[in-house]
Amino acid sequence: MVVGEAPWREEKRLKRPFVGPAGMCLRGAFTLVGLDVEELWLTNVVKVQPRGRNPNRTEINQGLGYLGKEIRYVAPRRASSRWGAPPTRP
Repeated sequence: MVVGEAPWREEKRLKRPFVGPAGMCLRGAFTLVGLDVEELWLTNVVKVQPRGRNPNRTEINQGLGYLGKEIRYVAPRRASSRWGAPPTRP
């Protein structure tokens, strides 16, 4: 299970987590170490990205209840988080 912070433009458009620039980088890293991305549960703690900013602590705390339900449903052997702003272009 991989938990991100919130969906960004591409994730929102495609309705799939980790498909934007940061997600593609992460997916590539998983492939390099031999993990099949299709066998991973990819999700975000905040399900809707606040307009033009990262989620604040209150919004993250609000998403934790649903994330807890997801974790119980998936029952992952391992979990990892990837939080923070997506990469920006110079």
